[in-house]
Amino acid sequence: MDAKDIPRLKALNVGASMQLLWATGGSDVFLQDAVPDDLLARMYPAGSLIRNGTLMAGASDWPVSSPIPFLAMYTAVTRKSPEGDVLPPPDEAVDRQQMLEAYTINAARIIGRDKEIGSIEVGKNADFALLDRNLERVDNGKAQGDAGPVDDVQRPNGLSPMMGLTLQCILFQPGFRGRALACFDNSWCWLSIRAFYSLTI
Repeated sequence: MDAKDIPRLKALNVGASMQLLWATGGSDVFLQDAVPDDLLARMYPAGSLIRNGTLMAGASDWPVSSPIPFLAMYTAVTRKSPEGDVLPPPDEAVDRQQMLEAYTINAARIIGRDKEIGSIEVGKNADFALLDRNLERVDNGKAQGDAGPVDDVQRPNGLSPMMGLTLQCILFQPGFRGRALACFDNSWCWLSIRAFYSLTI
């Protein structure tokens, strides 16, 4: 994407649907003979788009690539391939909070359904997933791209989707402590969780 076009997206009210699973070191090799060098040097400019106020949604090229959003979140944050190669420049990386928003409320806004889905609020559809870890609190790991706890973002365990219900109320215990009392369609239940997110994929 030409750097001159990046500020135009917000001005034109255009959202960016990004397949950031591809934003890994080594992915530029396949485009070296097809893309001009100045564009090749700033592939997948997610950081620039967000800094310029563009609404960015997470997306997938499934079935060409994986539909698992956590893998794309990992590469968007690290820009690192499985072999450890990092895609420059580092300022185009984004943080986990930005990627969680990209796959939740931002995606819902882009498809015009943010009043129904995309965040956990009373009256919205309760389409969400329970995870065995809090993706916002995973340590970024060591510097220089060394493998660290950020790798845990890629494959949370115990993924339990809940769909087709209407969330009426959710009450957290003081200090959270991994439990919440929720009401779905007039039925109350305890949720024993570490984190949950309303994913729009």
